[in-house]
Amino acid sequence: MIFFGNDQSNAIDKLAEAGHVYPISKEELERSMKMKKLFISCPMRGRKEEDIKKSFERMHEIAEAIFDEKLEVIDSFIEENPPEGVNPGIWYLGESIKKMADADYFIGLKNCCKYSGCLFEKYAADHYDIPSFVIDLEYVAPDVEEVKPMTEPSHE
Repeated sequence: MIFFGNDQSNAIDKLAEAGHVYPISKEELERSMKMKKLFISCPMRGRKEEDIKKSFERMHEIAEAIFDEKLEVIDSFIEENPPEGVNPGIWYLGESIKKMADADYFIGLKNCCKYSGCLFEKYAADHYDIPSFVIDLEYVAPDVEEVKPMTEPSHE
C-alpha cells in the first residue's frame, strides 16, 4: 500500500479499530513505514558547493544500491558560519553530529583518518550502531587532493 500525508496514519487507525493485532506498537509500525534516512559523510572544507553536491549524489546512489531501498538524505551541509571565539572544526563537527542523530544509515569514506570530521562521524556511526558502508575517496570526490599524512612539527 502507498499512503500520502495523513492517509497513512488514518489507515493504521482503521486497521487497529478493525481488531487487527500487530506484533509491534502503532508507533513502531508508523516509524517502519516511513522512508529511512541516510547520513552522508564526505570532506567539505575547501571544496566548491557544486563538487560537494556531486559527491552527495554519488554517495546517495551507492547507499540506495547497497542498502536496497530508497533513502532520504539528511542535509548535513552546514551553510552558517561558527560564532566568533569557538574552534570552527569542532563547531562544524558538533552541528553535523546533531544531524546524524536522525540517521538510519551511514555512508562515508574508507581510510577517513585523513579527514578528522569524517573520522569522528564514522566513529559515531560505528559506536551507536548505525548500519554503515564506506567507499574509496576517488569514486565519490575526485576533486579532493590526497591529504598528506600529519608529520611531527619541526623544532628548528
